[in-house]
Amino acid sequence: MRNSIGNTALHEAMFFPICYEAINLLFWGDPNVAYILNEDGKSPLCLATHDKQIVGLLSLAPYGNRGLIGRSRLELPFYDAIRMERLDILEEVFNKNPLLFHVRDQKGKTPLHLAVANNYIEGIQFILTKFRQHALVKSLKGDLPIHISSKKGHIKVVEIFLEQQWHDPSKLLNSLGQNILHVAAKHGQDKLVKIILSNPRLEKLLNERDKNGHTALHLASMNFHSNVVCTLMWDRRVNLNQLNKKGLTASDIVRQNERTTRQILTDLALATAAGTPMSIKGSKILSRKPRTRSRYRMIKHWFDILLMISILVATVAFTAGLTVPGGLDNSSDDRTKGMAILANEWAFQAFVLCDTFAMLCSIMGVFIFKWSIILETEMAESAISLAVKLVGIALLAMSLAFMLAIYLVANISWVKYAVFGVGFLFVTYFFFAFFLLIFPFGTRNPVFRFICHFAIPMIYRFLPPNDTVKVKHE
Repeated sequence: MRNSIGNTALHEAMFFPICYEAINLLFWGDPNVAYILNEDGKSPLCLATHDKQIVGLLSLAPYGNRGLIGRSRLELPFYDAIRMERLDILEEVFNKNPLLFHVRDQKGKTPLHLAVANNYIEGIQFILTKFRQHALVKSLKGDLPIHISSKKGHIKVVEIFLEQQWHDPSKLLNSLGQNILHVAAKHGQDKLVKIILSNPRLEKLLNERDKNGHTALHLASMNFHSNVVCTLMWDRRVNLNQLNKKGLTASDIVRQNERTTRQILTDLALATAAGTPMSIKGSKILSRKPRTRSRYRMIKHWFDILLMISILVATVAFTAGLTVPGGLDNSSDDRTKGMAILANEWAFQAFVLCDTFAMLCSIMGVFIFKWSIILETEMAESAISLAVKLVGIALLAMSLAFMLAIYLVANISWVKYAVFGVGFLFVTYFFFAFFLLIFPFGTRNPVFRFICHFAIPMIYRFLPPNDTVKVKHE
């Protein structure tokens, strides 16, 4: 019998103050009721997770004739017990009915899969102790539990699985023929990738190919995980020129995609490595790809705006040089008449230097912008790039000049310190952005390569959350 929401009497007994005698009578009246689902998809056994004694009783219900695959997660107590990290419940179920640990949900996942997904260390260790073979059970998608932990970057869990002393970790493959390094690289788990690279037992995984011929470097590149790409390239054991089954290198795959921030970073990371050329096939594909907008056209689109900014900075710098902070001396003394009143202040002297620098850089930027019009395309690109950098320097110098001017004329101490504090944060951010603009990413110089190895992963961390790509499962 069920009520309007699909609850049996045993379901209802779980919601009211516990009466063990009533639950005992209802259960032994028909033990199979323990697995019946209500309209919320929950069985009495699942609802009993909060009470170890009741779970022990209901676990005695026979399950052998119900089928062990394709069952609801909420039919058994494992889901809530693992989510709440109730090791005592897992132990009670094992003591009363260990067969339940072999039940798999609609996705083909065992309780070990669920414990791994929730990073429940004690539960994983308990299940592996009792059912070590579950580590080799695949879900319907073909994932072993270790692949789920690799995907989520659960380092401790991966280490627990590797401690099981498998004969060959390279044989732990998912349905795509991917090992744990493939999976970690594909999902951008940089810390786990570093640990795998440092393990001598796992050296064989470094250049292994999946069913599509992809190495870990291919998968990290096609999903634009530039931090993982840098980590893999830094290891000399990794073959940077490995081809997949389509005859493409990692560099080929990246350059065939749309130009996003992550794609550009990944391309720069590959270009920085010594020896990551495009394959012959990749070069042909790229040459046939229609170019809707070249780099020159893109910069040309903003040409007028950048030119206007250069002229505006030059105008402001020129005006600031004539109307200096603090004003000019209007006394009758011929020796000081017309001189800046605050000329002896260190801040004023720094202001003059910054203003002069902003003026000269902006004028030079205007000249180069105008000059680039008559140049050939490649030379024009270089000229405009130089002009943009000069305008950036002028903006930075003008910002410092403004901050110094406010410091000079402010009579209140806290205002001066506030201006310097806010100005310091802005200038630091501006300098960091300007550094990214002028730094020679892609060079193979050993010094710059060393800097890129740390700079690119750092930039990757600061990318906005919405600048993401869907994981490709090729």
